[in-house]
Amino acid sequence: MTVKVPQRNILDKILAIFGKERDIIGPESTGKLYKKYGPYVYIKGERESFWKVLFKKKTKKQKKRY
Repeated sequence: MTVKVPQRNILDKILAIFGKERDIIGPESTGKLYKKYGPYVYIKGERESFWKVLFKKKTKKQKKRY
């Protein structure tokens, strides 16, 4: 399976200042497509909502980067 990752933009830079990072989300039907076509699946990933990540609590994964 190949995932096309969206490019980072200004919103990702703003979140980095706060020590947060947006995750990449795939379509809901990815599992079904993978079972049917195997490794020949191409999906377009999307980033999480800026506002959702901004107000979400930090996890251990999200540390400040300096």
